[in-house]
Amino acid sequence: GVPAQRPFGALVVDLHSNKVTDVVPEDPRALRHWGAYDSSPVRLGDFVFRPGENGILYKYTVAPGRLIPHSTLNYTVGGAAPGMECSMAVYRNYGYVGDNHGHVLCVNLSTMKPVWYYALGDDIDASPVLTVEDGAPYVYFSCEADRRGDGDARFVKLNALNGDEVWVNATPARKRNADGKHFDGGFYASPLPGIGDCSDLIFTNCVLNTSGSNGRFMAIDRKTGKTVYTTPLKIYSWSSPVGFLNENNKMFVVTADGAGNIYLIEGRSGKILVTKSVGNNFESSPVVIGNSLVVGSRGNSIFKLSIK
Repeated sequence: GVPAQRPFGALVVDLHSNKVTDVVPEDPRALRHWGAYDSSPVRLGDFVFRPGENGILYKYTVAPGRLIPHSTLNYTVGGAAPGMECSMAVYRNYGYVGDNHGHVLCVNLSTMKPVWYYALGDDIDASPVLTVEDGAPYVYFSCEADRRGDGDARFVKLNALNGDEVWVNATPARKRNADGKHFDGGFYASPLPGIGDCSDLIFTNCVLNTSGSNGRFMAIDRKTGKTVYTTPLKIYSWSSPVGFLNENNKMFVVTADGAGNIYLIEGRSGKILVTKSVGNNFESSPVVIGNSLVVGSRGNSIFKLSIK
């Protein structure tokens, strides 16, 4: 995060001893001098991959208690090295990541070379989701309304093998300025592919900023990209939605917002079944365990909730 103290970078923690065993510091080779990591790393076999906000995609070999640098992908677009804040999706030996200038990259993780490129057009914070549909891989990306200010936020479905655009869903959203600061609209949450009776849908949250800090929950048709319904939330949401199935294969979605509200939503209709004010501000995404979920809130609180 913000470099209030050093070291400013990433840490390797031994979960058995609760001790920091290695530090990944700021990289003097980076064209963008910033040591933070909003992204989550992904481990594949003996390797760990991590996109950096400094504009470098890192590949490490895993060793006891530490990460050994293996190779990197350093790239520029138009002379700039955009930072990567979303996490990476993976299909076989291909990784998919976006940056804060709106570039989507497919990378061969064996060679650390780019395979294809797609211009989404604005800052990408939301981590992508990859699905296999009718035997073919597809990747879903979404962006903010940041660099373009007012207009829309784009949610796209791409062919994961060649980057071809399948569809684009554009949602009205804008950047909101207040007290000399700005709050970007658009997509921050990772999308949720539907299951059960909602297997034809994909769900997401969108920050609109069209009426204060408003936001909505959305269901989109996975084949056509058309919005099936929208459900207004009390305020915007950065937290990613998660899903549950009941004994009748009926899907329910749980999502949380920036004012500490948690919603239980019927996936097929978008009807809010339960709203509970729980925390202060949910920005992290829940972890699902059976019929329970655990989610962290601003204010150093962690909550466990169960659905009965």
